[in-house]
Amino acid sequence: MTQNHDHDHQKQDVLQENLYALLGADQLRNIITQFYQEVFNDVMIGYLFLGQDRQRLIEREIEFSARMLGATDITYQGQPLTKAHQKHPIRYGHFHRRNQILLNTLKRLKINDQIIDFWMDHQQKLANAILGKADQDSSCNSTSQK
Repeated sequence: MTQNHDHDHQKQDVLQENLYALLGADQLRNIITQFYQEVFNDVMIGYLFLGQDRQRLIEREIEFSARMLGATDITYQGQPLTKAHQKHPIRYGHFHRRNQILLNTLKRLKINDQIIDFWMDHQQKLANAILGKADQDSSCNSTSQK
């Protein structure tokens, strides 16, 4: 059983490496730049980004996403996600709105379906890190603040 489990992890590593290679650095930068343009201007969640350094967020998101997609030559230089988001009043609906904007961006740019599926699945797995207690309660009043 362990051999199969190890094989699955190796297969996943190859898949991720292929996804980053398939996407490419320029396309990743384009996706993240367009995504943050929409997030900053969004009527539902844009206010959460007031006063934030957009270019710094883009750079950290590129690093994080590149690593998630399998890049081995890029280092994420940001804070752990839980720490980075704990001071922001992020609600359950905000998290899902952000993911919907990302999905819309990926589809609009006609990104490979395999990349979209993997990326969006990974985003859902980040809910606990981003929301903390808010993820356990779907009411609009729950936030990442404790």
